[in-house]
Amino acid sequence: GVFVLPPCPLLLSPCQACKAMPVDEEAGEPQDADNEATPLLKAAPEDGAKEGAAAFNFQTKVLMYISVVSLLLLVIGLCLGRYAEGWDLVTTFYVLVQTGTTIGFGDVKLKTTVMRCYCCFLVLYALLTATYIASIKLYRQMEMSQMAFLHNRLEESLVDEETEDALQKAKAQAAAADPYVKLIVSTVPALGYILFGTIFFAVAEPCTCSYGTARVAGCSMESYATCVQTGGYVKTWGDAFYMCIITLTTVGFGDYSPRSRLGRCVGVLWMSFGVISVLNWIKGVSAFCIELQNRQGEDDDSELTEVKRAFKIIDVTGDGVLSQAEYVSYVLVKEGLVSEVDLRMIEGRFQKLDHRGKGEVSFEDLLESSRKETMQRQVSQSNHGRNLMRKGTDYLTG
Repeated sequence: GVFVLPPCPLLLSPCQACKAMPVDEEAGEPQDADNEATPLLKAAPEDGAKEGAAAFNFQTKVLMYISVVSLLLLVIGLCLGRYAEGWDLVTTFYVLVQTGTTIGFGDVKLKTTVMRCYCCFLVLYALLTATYIASIKLYRQMEMSQMAFLHNRLEESLVDEETEDALQKAKAQAAAADPYVKLIVSTVPALGYILFGTIFFAVAEPCTCSYGTARVAGCSMESYATCVQTGGYVKTWGDAFYMCIITLTTVGFGDYSPRSRLGRCVGVLWMSFGVISVLNWIKGVSAFCIELQNRQGEDDDSELTEVKRAFKIIDVTGDGVLSQAEYVSYVLVKEGLVSEVDLRMIEGRFQKLDHRGKGEVSFEDLLESSRKETMQRQVSQSNHGRNLMRKGTDYLTG
């Protein structure tokens, strides 16, 4: 029930490191710290698999609940639009999509209180759901990229020189093209939706009298000239392009919007996927700019400088070699997963826990330390709450 720290100069003095090394009872000599029979960490594949499966099952259940609730909200919205507002199916779908995507043209007015309350709930639900799904995707991307990056860097140290040179050249070429490829991949769909919308609405709705409650009284669709003269909704090519940009960026002024039955049928799908493509393009442009900024100032000596910096941090004894435990710390520091400040803080915490001075910490020591930290956080939060209440009381009594 005792945790024994490997001989690392960051955490132990030279004398403590010698005492902490395992000793061969028959030979009376310390065993080699780099012995393959004594790994730094015990394998625990079952626990890791259980934690991963639990997280996956939780996310799967949440997404399943979201799907069920979304379907239920869609059915409720269709019923309210049809029977409470008196819309047809196309108009109802059209209003629900522009509400859920937060476009909000305002070309179709809500007449009943129950539909207004429903739309308020729909907007909040759509925003919260989109935020949750985006956070899951972002967390997975960060986790996978971090693990893949570290795995690739460790894998490079196990290959021969020729293979390593070829691997470095291939990765350099891929890295040089990767930001531009990602930018193109995210840009093409967004431009495609903008171009499609511009062409479609300029051709399909050059002038329309609309239908239902939005129909222009006295308007005639006999010809384009007649429609314009009788007050129909006109869209030039410039108007159609303007409407597409305003719509897909979810601004939705409402001065131009789909007016015909065909335009709204197509608009339901066009708005749903077009908004996603434009948001993905904005994310791609942001990632591209960050990637270029990260590459700025890099030179041929950057890798050598980073190796020297990390080696100097870990090799505090100055003997010019790293033990197995030291190499683990070196990799973490060099890859930016742990900073020097973090290592020094860990060293200080270990020394506080090692009150016996034996270079080891028991489970009871860790449990007691965790309890003390929990109590300190509770006291700090309580004091913070009292300070806020006191300031609020002083402000009111002014």
